[in-house]
Amino acid sequence: MQKEKKELRIAIHGTTYCSNFGDVLFARMFYKACSGIPHTKVDFLQVPRFGVCDFVRKETGYTAHTGKLGFLRADVLVCMSGGYLGLDIPDTYHAMRNYIRSILPVRLFQLTGKPVYIIGVGAGSIDVKWFRKKVVRIVDRAKRVIVREEETKRYLQEYGAKKEIQVTADTALAYDVSLIPPFADPAFEREFAGNKVIFLHVNEPNSNDDSIISEKIVPALNVFLENHKDYGVVLGHDYLLKGKIEDTLCWQQVKCEKKYAFTYEGIDRMLAILNRVDLVISQKLHVTIIGCLLGKSVLSFTIDKEKTLAFFNQIGYSERCVRLSQANEDIVLDQLSKYYAEPISVPQKNIALARENLRFVEDLEREFL
Repeated sequence: MQKEKKELRIAIHGTTYCSNFGDVLFARMFYKACSGIPHTKVDFLQVPRFGVCDFVRKETGYTAHTGKLGFLRADVLVCMSGGYLGLDIPDTYHAMRNYIRSILPVRLFQLTGKPVYIIGVGAGSIDVKWFRKKVVRIVDRAKRVIVREEETKRYLQEYGAKKEIQVTADTALAYDVSLIPPFADPAFEREFAGNKVIFLHVNEPNSNDDSIISEKIVPALNVFLENHKDYGVVLGHDYLLKGKIEDTLCWQQVKCEKKYAFTYEGIDRMLAILNRVDLVISQKLHVTIIGCLLGKSVLSFTIDKEKTLAFFNQIGYSERCVRLSQANEDIVLDQLSKYYAEPISVPQKNIALARENLRFVEDLEREFL
């Protein structure tokens, strides 16, 4: 008589406590990949405020309730993709907050003696030295470490990591674009019928970022729109806003007859609008990555230290990414003039590398057992 196969319990860890588009996209991708393994039970970390939130539950279809420390009963911990291990940590306060949210759960799991797999993450630069040591400690004690770009590997090794580190690509490049639904809004289609569309990524009303974008990007965009009457503008964001798009300075200052306020309600709607537009202008990494994957013309005016620059370097389009802090009207207008009708084609080798991250997850049963 054949012996019944043991159930493999997998816990997924990452930034699952917010509505941010990129992090929720990863949660869905990793949950789907892990759940597809036969004889598997999959859970997320459920510590209040730091574990899986209701928004991520809705977007992934995850319904289980295993308790605050239920993840410690898993056989293996998968640290999903994202930058939570150490990107853009400017001071001790943010380092401590990120340590409790991101590093401590991994360390607790490692103390059980069970394996941890870190897959497709970004880390660095980290200015707080004690936090570097905490990151290196969990990296060196992981069973396998896969990072999304050479820069992360270099930083971890500079900080003292001895573990063998594999470099692939950002897991978002492995998203199956055939699953993206159409953007279904009759009002949108009436407004933009026969027109090309720009997606302008905006921030919270009355925020510093809203002011900076309205000052540095919008004036050049208005010049462009004056000379390209066949374009309209969608203004939108990639997480649940506290205010309304119509209350932003950007909305008030964009001079265009055809404008649409995009409300972020979930990742399917975000994917659908990015698939519908022609040009994406964004400050965020994973909005630009999906825009590139969809073959759109993409301009990035990044607000992070290095991760977005690293991505565009990796795919061979470094000229499309400018730090927002260094941008001005002339630079933005030059970018628009050069690239507004130049779609990006992500090299297949980068997409294949990103798929390796999910392929590893799908093979986890064989790897672990």
